[in-house]
Amino acid sequence: MDFRYKSTFNRIGLIVIITSLFYLNINTVLAQSDYLNGYVVTNQNDTIYGLVKDRTKEPFGKLYTVIRLKKEGALFTKKYAPSDLISYKRGNDIFESLWLLEKSEFFKTRYINKKGIGKQVFMMVMAKGNLSYYHWEWRDPDSGYYMYMEMFKKEKSDEMVRAVQGVFGIKRKVVAEYLSDQPDLANRILSDEELSLFDIVEIYNNSMQ
Repeated sequence: MDFRYKSTFNRIGLIVIITSLFYLNINTVLAQSDYLNGYVVTNQNDTIYGLVKDRTKEPFGKLYTVIRLKKEGALFTKKYAPSDLISYKRGNDIFESLWLLEKSEFFKTRYINKKGIGKQVFMMVMAKGNLSYYHWEWRDPDSGYYMYMEMFKKEKSDEMVRAVQGVFGIKRKVVAEYLSDQPDLANRILSDEELSLFDIVEIYNNSMQ
């Protein structure tokens, strides 16, 4: 083989090796930097797979309002705000983009969930159905750990409710009123019966079938 061709082939081979090592190194760094396998679903209903990052490690972590997606083979990450997405998945967790407005009225906070009102936020899906259960997360500035608010959302309602109030447990009167279209369940919630949030969701959704 002519030396010039051999030299060219060697250079091409070296470039391929360097490029492969570069992408391997990038993916290794991403895997060690709070990125997990997942996908995003855009407002155009396109599903894009890749590595997803929405937070950094606790304590003193940071919860992103704009998530990052690294597609396989891509050099750079792409950022998505809640207004860009229907949902996304990171690892085993699925998040949805929901419209939300906090409205205080006479020492009571209402959570309006109606398109175009308030702003869009990401919430983790815990259970899905006619009654859905979400975790609305935030980072506690004192401890640096992630906290969450348990929220219920009926499919045809323009309002969500906070289902738990700290150490006081389930907000029985609030939840029972919200689910008053199922009186038997509402009465059980108001009683001393031990029901978890998942129990309430399951009972409500089964009664709607």
